[in-house]
Amino acid sequence: MVQKVFAEESQNQDYRLRLRCRGKEARVVLPKSYKQFVTNIGSKAFNDIDGEEGSRATVLPPKKLVFEDCREEGADEEETFKGIMFAVTDHGDAFYFDTRRGKPDYEVRKHDHEVGSFEPYTKNFVECIKRFAGV
Repeated sequence: MVQKVFAEESQNQDYRLRLRCRGKEARVVLPKSYKQFVTNIGSKAFNDIDGEEGSRATVLPPKKLVFEDCREEGADEEETFKGIMFAVTDHGDAFYFDTRRGKPDYEVRKHDHEVGSFEPYTKNFVECIKRFAGV
């Protein structure tokens, strides 16, 4: 089950996750392919993703998923999307389901923590796993 969280704007205009609800609740439907993956395989790490030696991405179990507002550095409020972080890398990047696109088999976006961007990565979770695996 996805953690019930919501984003609250802080004084410095960043978004921080609150783990309690204050009357608001995030309810999302996870892609069937993600559910099947974690049921059959569980949390799994992939090495050398995208051909980068030493890079490692780990698919998170459902209890560690985070639902949050995602916005690129310098982007307008309208460009914010509700994302579900489902995988992380050892060097700080993360992979999100973009809940605006491809419902319920959401588009995957990669967050580059160094530049603050959310780039399209694959059209869905299955394609993401294939890319992680180098297929």
